[in-house]
Amino acid sequence: MNLKFCFLKFDHIKILSDALRHNKTLVKLDLSNNGLTPRVGSYLIEALMENIYLSEINFHGNQLNDAFAEHLALLL
Repeated sequence: MNLKFCFLKFDHIKILSDALRHNKTLVKLDLSNNGLTPRVGSYLIEALMENIYLSEINFHGNQLNDAFAEHLALLL
């Protein structure tokens, strides 16, 4: 699923996170260049902890910090 340059808002990320928790078919997700912040990213990290199907995700070009990167590394 390609969602790059969609300028997703917090409400969109909450909906996406909820969907990722129950996902069994999506394997690739591109969230690049959406201006995502670490606060918003934390919702995605929590959802990804429950998702075993997604194998590729792109966060390029967002406003994510080192703490987000640490959480993502632990997840992986």
